[in-house]
Amino acid sequence: MRAACDTDLMRRLVSSVVVALGLVGTGLAAFPAPALAAGKKICTIQDSKLDELSGLVATSSGYITINDSSESSSRKRVFYLDGRCGVSRNVQYTGAGPRDTEDLAVSPDAKTLWIADTGDNPESSERRSSVALWNMPIGGGSRPVLHRVSYPGGKHFDAEALLVGANNTPIIITKTAGKAELYSPSAALKANNDTPVPLKKVGDVTLPKTETNNPFGAVGRLTVTGA
Repeated sequence: MRAACDTDLMRRLVSSVVVALGLVGTGLAAFPAPALAAGKKICTIQDSKLDELSGLVATSSGYITINDSSESSSRKRVFYLDGRCGVSRNVQYTGAGPRDTEDLAVSPDAKTLWIADTGDNPESSERRSSVALWNMPIGGGSRPVLHRVSYPGGKHFDAEALLVGANNTPIIITKTAGKAELYSPSAALKANNDTPVPLKKVGDVTLPKTETNNPFGAVGRLTVTGA
């Protein structure tokens, strides 16, 4: 059976909650939520290797996407799609690759792709001592570079959303019901580091009440799972 992903549904899920946020200490401006037009189906992803998409960004020629956590090396890659959602190529990670990728973000200058390897299921018996951020040229000219980071005070969070600030600093948003927390590196990131760079809390965000339809019901309206 071929896995299929409806990009129209994905676009509607991503745009279903547009929030005017006052993000404390992040340097991000807050803007009014624009009026949203009804989504239009562009294409359907049918490649069997893309069976659990967890991040999607649009480019001038198509899309870039990643799977959620996977033990298969053929699925643990950065996938480039053409305008019809066909896989045009993929890029492998360095080393053993990521543990649990959750989101993608593009730098403000549109030159760098950031990958959030920040999944940490609270039900797991082995919580992560550090999470990771990967980056690479958006054109895919070289493999993603690993940057390990850790939450302050030995805290653990499951995080599925990533933003990149105007100063090209990544901002991780935790997946917590009610008030989500925002974290950013407290110092310059280091490549392929064993000792993680500490994160610092830079803000909070609480989603407003909404009745927006989504496949996950109330849970899908209470937690931040993409940015």
